[in-house]
Amino acid sequence: MEVWQKKIMYTAICLATVVVIFLVGVSVVAPFMVKESCTIEAGRELTVDQVVTNPIIRFVSSVQAQPDLGQLGKQEVTIRVGVQKVTTEVIVRDRLAPKVSLREVSVLRGNQCTIDSFVVNIEDATETKLEYMKEPSFSIEGIQKVKIKVTDKAGNETVTETKLVVVGT
Repeated sequence: MEVWQKKIMYTAICLATVVVIFLVGVSVVAPFMVKESCTIEAGRELTVDQVVTNPIIRFVSSVQAQPDLGQLGKQEVTIRVGVQKVTTEVIVRDRLAPKVSLREVSVLRGNQCTIDSFVVNIEDATETKLEYMKEPSFSIEGIQKVKIKVTDKAGNETVTETKLVVVGT
């Protein structure tokens, strides 16, 4: 074997040894590098940066499975740090009110429509509930302002306004 081939082989062996020592070291300190718990906003993914405290260890870490981001409260999540798995607690909270887009609705006098007919889109990480602030009248011709309250699972509310046009037969 030539000298340069021996140098390459020794370098590769040394590099592999350093990697193995690093991974073993990471596995030993892994439980101490993961936070016991963290809080995230509903609908937002959990990242390694939120639960692993050491920036170098983050490179060899991954979230094994995302928590149920629509389910509020405490959940356990497994984080892989090097070759070791560590369990941590994630608290999913919803502090953001729903974003709502409404449309104007027209109906014939005497006919009715559901509250869903006014909704174009609702953006929220959890389930939402719709309700009229004041029930509209479907028997009076004309244009009425309709206020709709959208409440999400955490109790965050958005009140928006649109129009109901009731036309004669």
